[in-house]
Amino acid sequence: ETTKTRTTFEHAEGLVEYDVQADHYIPMEELRATNDPRLQDMMEGRWDTFGGESPASEPRDADHVLFVGRLSAQKGAADLLRAVAEVARARPSVRLTIIGDGAERSRLEQSVHDIGIAERVTFRGSLDTRDVARAYRTATVLAVPSTVGAAGEREGFGLVAVEAMLAGLPVVATATGGLVDIVRDGETGLLVPAGDPSALAGAIARLLSDPAAARSMAERARADVARRFAPSAIAQRYRELYRGMTESNR
Repeated sequence: ETTKTRTTFEHAEGLVEYDVQADHYIPMEELRATNDPRLQDMMEGRWDTFGGESPASEPRDADHVLFVGRLSAQKGAADLLRAVAEVARARPSVRLTIIGDGAERSRLEQSVHDIGIAERVTFRGSLDTRDVARAYRTATVLAVPSTVGAAGEREGFGLVAVEAMLAGLPVVATATGGLVDIVRDGETGLLVPAGDPSALAGAIARLLSDPAAARSMAERARADVARRFAPSAIAQRYRELYRGMTESNR
């Protein structure tokens, strides 16, 4: 990685420095996201990409938790299963849909039997864009339970959270990596400590039990991410970053 970075620097016509401690930093994932055609379609209301239906075109299910992502240990699906088992003790109607595939799938499928929630969990594997978008439109809450990996790896930009928020789906996420920049705790979603299934369960139950508050939070979230992650907003942040660096170096 260092070699690749040095090679890039050597062949670049110019170099934009950043200083994380001084906040002179824009995550590369954010810049990539501004070029994601799915996000741009969602921001601009072009739902034909996702089957031609807007987020308000069909009612949401009750007590339906959604997970979308790679089934790896760092994505935290195992914690989510334990959280759903805890929620189910007070809300017997709760169910979980898991969209995605990966090395942990077999272990997770065995785990739902071990902890007694097999009848509540559906593994749908990898789906196309339209089917994922429909899941965003019909679920009650999205859970993003990412953890800190064994080598210290953390959630990157959190693209799934942004997609769900643009679709009007309330989000519960762990306070790790880029998720803390996307979700404003208590305003546009709920954040909980990573690796804490009980805290995750509490946050999920809170949104399931108060649909009006969850809907209000989702509306604020959609407006917030559409404003902050639009290409024009990222461009403005880049201008401010460049201006701040040049002024600090005078």
